[in-house]
Amino acid sequence: MSGDTWRATGVPGWIARGVEHLRDGARRRRDEREMKLLETLPLAGKKQLVLVAVGGQRYLVGVSDRVDAIVPVETMQEGMVEV
Repeated sequence: MSGDTWRATGVPGWIARGVEHLRDGARRRRDEREMKLLETLPLAGKKQLVLVAVGGQRYLVGVSDRVDAIVPVETMQEGMVEV
């Protein structure tokens, strides 16, 4: 066998590729559902402005004792955002 990577063929190869496809799909779905806290900005009292990312989209979230607002954010250039 040369330095090439060995790859199963026939039914074992078909099963291995199916398992790999399912694993990659599960990883992609998990990444789409994952919420990442990017930054928080404390405001007056118990209020905060929070920047989060979910599935590649960013949102500004206004928070006090509850969630007051959720606004999608579009990135324009480095350091600037459009709301």
